[in-house]
Amino acid sequence: KALRDGKHGYTPANGILELREAVSKDILLRRKVDINPENIIISPGGKVTMWHAILMFGDKNKEIIYPNPGFPIYESAIKYTGAKPIPMKLTIKNDFNIDIEKLKASINKNTSLIIFNSPSNPTGGIVNQNDLNEIVNILEKNPHIYILSDEIYSRMIYDNINYKSLLSYPQLKDRIILLDGLSKTYAMTGWRVGYSVWPSKLVKISERLNINSFSCTNTPAQYGALAATEGPQDCVAKMVSIFDNRRKMIFNDKKYF
Repeated sequence: KALRDGKHGYTPANGILELREAVSKDILLRRKVDINPENIIISPGGKVTMWHAILMFGDKNKEIIYPNPGFPIYESAIKYTGAKPIPMKLTIKNDFNIDIEKLKASINKNTSLIIFNSPSNPTGGIVNQNDLNEIVNILEKNPHIYILSDEIYSRMIYDNINYKSLLSYPQLKDRIILLDGLSKTYAMTGWRVGYSVWPSKLVKISERLNINSFSCTNTPAQYGALAATEGPQDCVAKMVSIFDNRRKMIFNDKKYF
């Protein structure tokens, strides 16, 4: 419909206002956090957010902590910037939870950015409330560190596990970058529409990176994302239910284990 209506020209580099407003409303609904649409950046997929954040904070004298196993681009992008990648090991021994003491030990004056991914790709792990509170305490004691919270699987949660966003901690407001998008929630992978929330002092830098790289996110795709965000949401619950049933079938099949 957007194409038929002639909506195929350039848009602002941070995305159309209608979509940023819809994302703001969605964040308030699901994360209980009130975000100004001016702090929201629309990008062609979630990967752009991690790329820009790592570019901002990576340097040959810096260290960036990232989850391992994790999305492969974390490590490769960190290395590209010249920064030292510091893996935050997730092991089956503790159900892929973050080892809080090891995280503390990994932080030093050169740590510029920590990447968290909850719900996790590929482990599916979700940081529990107690661990999340401890992580926030650690971050409060290290005000020189910025945080990239990759929450693109935030609506694909199973077994009624409680999920809380790092964005909901007001003490981190000036240092947290949220990564999310439409690809997973609405199965819109090829549409390439992601969004992010940036601290006020970084949002214009992120917008400038957009301008100087891809100009703007595909215009009709943004209107498609608007329709998905504002439309009926039962399709999301149905998709997750189908995935959950398949997951249970696999875990109950002894040939796999």
